[in-house]
Amino acid sequence: EFSAGWCPTCRDSLPVLQELQKQFAGKPVQVVVLALDRLDDWKKSGSEEKSLALTKGMDFTSAWADEETFYQYGSFNSVPTVILIDRSGKLVAQVPSDACGREQLARRIAPLL
Repeated sequence: EFSAGWCPTCRDSLPVLQELQKQFAGKPVQVVVLALDRLDDWKKSGSEEKSLALTKGMDFTSAWADEETFYQYGSFNSVPTVILIDRSGKLVAQVPSDACGREQLARRIAPLL
């Protein structure tokens, strides 16, 4: 998921991502949250440090996104956006996560296994 600390919907999605990571434990699925707060076009407030702090204690990876990664995966207009990538590294889907709950995301992930 591409996310931002200033985004309430992004913060609300973190428990859903945590549940997905647990649901697919032991399978070749990895949830990764990439924070956009450091990119000029995505800076909205001084919440830069908040983004990664929000993910402490979660069972998934979180990191800062760079512009190259952002543009590589579709240069979308809203966050949170979930990017599904298959085993070969191919972009399979780009989904605004506020439009897709845990069950819907799980159904999209299952065929990729």
